[in-house]
Amino acid sequence: MGYILEKVDEAARLEEQSLMSAYSMQEELKFLRVSPSQETPFRMLDAGCGSGVLSRYLSEHFMGTSIEACDFSEHRIRQAKTRCQLPSHHKIHFFTSALEQLSVPDESYDLVICRYVYEHLANHSKVTSEFFRVLKPGGTVYLIDFDGIIFNLYHQNKRLGRLISKFKANLGLDLFIGRKMPGLLCAAQFQDVQWTVEAISFQGLNLQNEYRLMQQRLVFALPALKKALGSRKLAIEFKDLYCHEMLQPGSSLFYNKFIVHGVKPMGKKI
Repeated sequence: MGYILEKVDEAARLEEQSLMSAYSMQEELKFLRVSPSQETPFRMLDAGCGSGVLSRYLSEHFMGTSIEACDFSEHRIRQAKTRCQLPSHHKIHFFTSALEQLSVPDESYDLVICRYVYEHLANHSKVTSEFFRVLKPGGTVYLIDFDGIIFNLYHQNKRLGRLISKFKANLGLDLFIGRKMPGLLCAAQFQDVQWTVEAISFQGLNLQNEYRLMQQRLVFALPALKKALGSRKLAIEFKDLYCHEMLQPGSSLFYNKFIVHGVKPMGKKI
């Protein structure tokens, strides 16, 4: 999904998205418990940090912790650094790294949070195993992602339905990744794997805001749409039809948000 992640305006879209109730970090992290030790700092990793919005939130709400944030994109890291304005933000350490091979030693972190990243990954198992490797025994991984984004739009446009079916068949990405994250954690040897699922419905002002964000997403995704649908003309038609149908009476849009966490067993090493 580099066609989206490397877009100059993607950081601004992520910042706007974070202000919407459907993407509330306060709600997503309300059960997160952090217990800093007086001997050693509680180390947290924002894995796939994007614009740094999560890292900044963590620095503001979890005092006495050590926060690191990584992204494979050097451009995105530079953008994230420029958005650090408050004193608490300056304790965040940003670094460039692919999630499939994190450039940190084994057992480095007490907590790894990966938010809205799994839908962009090609090798989910490898990334999940890396999180296991870099967590300390007893450390926690926290995954947040949607399930059914793009596809959970009910509409009555037959032409759009045919384009969505073609897009789904040729996309090469898994936009139903949310439901699979508990299994990925179990396969990577995490224990006490638990999850919550919330259906996020878009109506009224929330729908208008998501409509605006979806327009931006699909513009950024035109190269992938072109590849999946076979031509730029069809990609643009898909974008226009999809956004049009979002606002039609009787259309309904929802995403299932999965929040999944697991613990690395005590004494467990790679």
